[in-house]
Amino acid sequence: MAQVRNTIWVAPSVNQAILPRSGVLYTPDINGHITAPASGQDAADLIASGAVPFFSPYIGKLLGANFNVTTDQAIPLFIPGGASVRLTRISVLNASHTLATAAGGIYPTTAKGGTAIVAATQAFTAVTTGALALDLTLVSANIVYPASAWAVVGGVYSIYLSLTTAEGAAATADCYVYGDIYE
Repeated sequence: MAQVRNTIWVAPSVNQAILPRSGVLYTPDINGHITAPASGQDAADLIASGAVPFFSPYIGKLLGANFNVTTDQAIPLFIPGGASVRLTRISVLNASHTLATAAGGIYPTTAKGGTAIVAATQAFTAVTTGALALDLTLVSANIVYPASAWAVVGGVYSIYLSLTTAEGAAATADCYVYGDIYE
């Protein structure tokens, strides 16, 4: 398997599909990302069309996650279809206030389905200000998950933040997922 690290970001002004010389039609996902162009020439054509190349250290994010609900919250993953992923870290940061009560896990499917990625007992108490980050404890490190492990919502692979205990007051924070993508 080859590790994928090249990603193209399409500016909001270029929000339609792009057809480079190769004839491969590239359509940005809901986050404006096109991952792993088929060739260097395709990448050059995409850039010439207004797309911007970038390397993002994270492979998924959910900004403003609600830490006062116990319902599922999708964290979109920026991975190409069919790719496998090894999760290396999930971080929570930019909390609106101390997450003193919130606890819960992260799962590959809705309703706490599948084998937990982060246990349901994960506490977020270390996130006491917007300036602090907490790296969650992964249940099983170094697993390479196949693409079939993730839920697909609107054509985008997702994992789910699902709290067991809500904060008890309005609270938000950002969740970032890090990992290696293989195809």
